[in-house]
Amino acid sequence: MTDTDQVTWRNQVNTITAPRDEIEAIIRATAAEHRLSYRDLITPAHFEHIVTARYVAIHRIARRYPRISCVQIGKHFGMDHTSILYALGRLKRRKPRNLHKVLEAA
Repeated sequence: MTDTDQVTWRNQVNTITAPRDEIEAIIRATAAEHRLSYRDLITPAHFEHIVTARYVAIHRIARRYPRISCVQIGKHFGMDHTSILYALGRLKRRKPRNLHKVLEAA
């Protein structure tokens, strides 16, 4: 692979996007399931019930669109890509009761 091919490949990988409407629909559905508003999930509130719902929405988006970057997911929540990585890891480590049912329904 030449240097030009590598740059082209990198550009193609970085331009993968998901439909904004579908991502917003996932966020809205998750918010409704947790009896929250769309705005609750995209604001930086740190209440446990909001954070859990936000992490579930992030997990669902990452599972539905595995090729989009954490940066792109973060833009929908006003979060940094490292916060998205933390959310994905935290959800796997946490595993409270019934959370697996929520994730399987995604």
